[in-house]
Formats: sequence, structure tokens, C-alpha cells
Amino acid sequence: MIKLPKPSPISAKGNVNDKCNYFFTYLKLLVSELERILSGININNSTEEKSTVSNLSFVNDGIYINYANGSVKKVASNTVLWSGTEKMGATNNVNDEIFLSEKISKQINGIVLVFSQFTNGGNQNDDANFKSFFLPKELVRLKESKGHSFALSNFNYSRVGGKYLYISDDKITGHADNTASSSGSGISYDNSKWALRYVIGV
Repeated sequence: MIKLPKPSPISAKGNVNDKCNYFFTYLKLLVSELERILSGININNSTEEKSTVSNLSFVNDGIYINYANGSVKKVASNTVLWSGTEKMGATNNVNDEIFLSEKISKQINGIVLVFSQFTNGGNQNDDANFKSFFLPKELVRLKESKGHSFALSNFNYSRVGGKYLYISDDKITGHADNTASSSGSGISYDNSKWALRYVIGV
């Protein structure tokens, strides 16, 4: 068992600066002790982990770590898995669905859902008030096809709405209430004023 230094009790009477200084001092001690312990353990690291990072590259298909030994490792993708303009409601009592070009489980980290405002018929004004949400792929694995809610609004809250989506590994399913309008907790909303625009693998 690895034994690490334990923090001392912090007095409730101490001021904020003293508590912060103590906390950061303890973190430095903890990191130093971890480095000392791990340096004595023979870990079979990969070539990339043993090499010094020279820089990061941001290109169209993702983010790459460039190592001093010339090796490269992709740490984040940047792939559009779906694009369109969908309210994600229901048609003839059947929830709307979109299908992804790659499974979420195949992404490095997960997906980003991108929404924007929507006007009936759609026009260039819909390219505004974009809202993005990150969803880890592990959450999708743990809660396959379960519902996720997304609160949406513009910057001055004159356009408020939300979406409820069932997210599976290879598809996203909507809900009839995604086009509903009403009020709750004193807030008026119109979910039909928003649409899903992109699903991006990251």
C-alpha cells in the first residue's frame, strides 16, 4: 500500500488566505511524494510517455501531441458525426431519430452536441445562439439509450427552450415534448425555437 502524507486539520477560525496557502503547500508536498514513490517503481511506460512533449498540433481531424523523439499521439478527434437542422420532436407519434456516421464508443473522449436557434422554415438567422454540450463516451456506455436534458437560451433569455434526447452508441432519438411550449417555475419556454445542428466526435 502506498502511504501518502495526510493533511492536518484546518482551523475553522483561520482566514481564507491562510487556508489557501496551507492547501497549496499540502498539494505540492503530495505531488512531490507521489513523484518520489513512482520514480522507484519500474513501470513499463510507452515510448511516448518516456519522451518529452515538444508541442500540440490542432488540425482539422483532431488534436495531436508531438513528442521530442518524433512520435505523435492523437488525444482528441474533431469529426462531424452528423449535421442538419432537426427539432428532434416526433412525427406521427414516432420520435425522430438521427444516425451517427461513427459510434460514440469509437471516439476518443465522447461527443459534443451543438444546438442553435430555429425559425419556422429555417433561414440564415438560424446560424446564431449556438449552444454546445460535451457528453463523455463512458456515460453513454453506462447509460445506453437513456434520456439527457439540455437547457437552451439566448444571451438575454428572450428565447428559452430545451431538448430531451435518448442517446445510444450509434443514434440519437428525440421526444415529442421537444416541440412543446408552455411555462414552468415562472419561465416561459418554446422548445420548437431550437434545433440540433451538429454531433461532433471529440
